[in-house]
Amino acid sequence: SRLLCKTCHTAMAGIQTIGHSVDALRAAGFDALGCAPCHVTHARPDRVEPRLMWPLDGWGLESTQPGAVAAVAPEGYFAPTDRHCVLCHRSGGPVPPPGIATHPQVAMLNIQAPTEPGFLPLFDEQGEISPTGRIGCRTCHLTHGREQAAPLAVAEQGLPEREMRARRFHIRTFTGDNVCTTCHGNDALRRFIYFHDAARRTGPIDGRPR
Repeated sequence: SRLLCKTCHTAMAGIQTIGHSVDALRAAGFDALGCAPCHVTHARPDRVEPRLMWPLDGWGLESTQPGAVAAVAPEGYFAPTDRHCVLCHRSGGPVPPPGIATHPQVAMLNIQAPTEPGFLPLFDEQGEISPTGRIGCRTCHLTHGREQAAPLAVAEQGLPEREMRARRFHIRTFTGDNVCTTCHGNDALRRFIYFHDAARRTGPIDGRPR
C-alpha cells in the first residue's frame, strides 16, 4: 500500500489530497494499487525507467504507436519533462489537457537557488532542472501535492471542491521574487494563477477578459 511507500517517502504524503489520490485514479479507470500505475515497484528492469520506475511503454500508448504521446499532447508539449504528465492529460486520455499550456519561447534565467522559498524550477531538454531552462508542468505543479496545505482566502471558499483542492495542494507556493516576477513584476501572480486560462492570464492588469 501507499502507507509502506510513505514510510520513507514522507514528502509525498500529500498525494491523497489531490487528483492523483488512489480514489481519483480508480475513478479514472486505473488499477491504483500502492503507488501504481505511475510507479511500478516490482516490474521487469527493462520495462521501467530506472530513476522513477515509470512504465516505459506509457501504459501501452507508446508501445502500440511510437510517438503517440506527442501526437495527442496539448500545444506546447515539452518533451521529455512533460511526458509523464501528458500520458494522462491529453486528448482522448483519462483527463483532458488544459486549454492552453504554452509560454513564449524566450530566453529565461532563474536567479533563485532551489533551496530558496518560492523556487519555481525551469527544465532543460533532458528534463533536468536548469537556471536557463524552459517552463514545464512541474514549474508550477506538484505531482504529489504539498507537504503542508496552504490556507484558502475567503474569496476562494465558494469555489467548486475540485478547484479548491487544486489551489490548496497541487500548485507550488507563490512567494516573493521568483522566475515569474523577474519579467512580469506585480502582474506575475495573476499570470501564475491563470496560466491555463487564455483570457485572464493576459490583457489589463485587473484580470478581466479582453
